Amino acid sequence: DVGYEVCMFRDMAFCGLMARQSRSLEKLTFDLVLTTSTGAVVIIEAKAQQGFNTAQLVQQRRALVLLREDRPEWFSQVMLQGLHSSRYRPSRSTLLLFDGQRTLAWKQMEDAYPEHADIYGRADSIYGEYALPCSSD
Repeated sequence: DVGYEVCMFRDMAFCGLMARQSRSLEKLTFDLVLTTSTGAVVIIEAKAQQGFNTAQLVQQRRALVLLREDRPEWFSQVMLQGLHSSRYRPSRSTLLLFDGQRTLAWKQMEDAYPEHADIYGRADSIYGEYALPCSSD
């Protein structure tokens, strides 16, 4: 299954699958959530125009720990992965926040799925456009 812009803690609490969490966790949105038949959950933080925000990634890591601890019988594995422009180079400290300590680029997605090359190519090409100042890596 796939979900986009998922407020996982809010939705799980609404369905009675876990206790209510802090407001900041319930408002935490995951860009892409993939669940597998083996019970693995892959949460993907996707960026195109900008780099990763370290504070946001730290909050997502905390959320993953909570998911692992609160519902270990549901999730065989919970992982955080990054997806970004090939023009962006995450710092070593940022890469440490992702499982496997590596990320994927939109360009790799374009190469793997050529039928959507226009979408992935655009996502890869817009890094730095319309940049707003932020505390990102």
